Amino acid sequence: MKTLVALILGVVSLAVGAQTAFWKEAPRPANVTALQHYFGTLDVGLFVCRLSVKLTPKQNNGLKDPDAKPEFDSSDFRLCIKQTREGVTSTYEAAVATVKKPAAKAALKEHLVLGIGALEAIAPQMDERAIDYERRTVAAKLAVDQQKIRFELAH
Repeated sequence: MKTLVALILGVVSLAVGAQTAFWKEAPRPANVTALQHYFGTLDVGLFVCRLSVKLTPKQNNGLKDPDAKPEFDSSDFRLCIKQTREGVTSTYEAAVATVKKPAAKAALKEHLVLGIGALEAIAPQMDERAIDYERRTVAAKLAVDQQKIRFELAH
């Protein structure tokens, strides 16, 4: 329940332009492993940052019309991407320390690289149609999810 409340507060804070990341403020709960914390930080960050792009007022019109080329006028999603990248990088260090097998460590490193790439992909490109944006970001997230499965198989 506390995680859901933190997620909702984080989304609300991003929507109103708060300058802090909610996952940086909360320590890792005792019942959450370092790996769970790393994966959770990345998943929540990807979700919240994509949501912050969708909440950007000038883009909303573009999302309703798949052929429209939306304008982006907010740096909120860029701040979200930056803070998530920092949070993911710091949680990765603790997560990789718990992994014993070299193949699993390599798979986790590849997951981090793909995760950072998916975060960077959240930033909209100039003259990009909303439907193309959606396809590109969903493909990046899918690659991250597939790499997580590869890690779990190697772990």
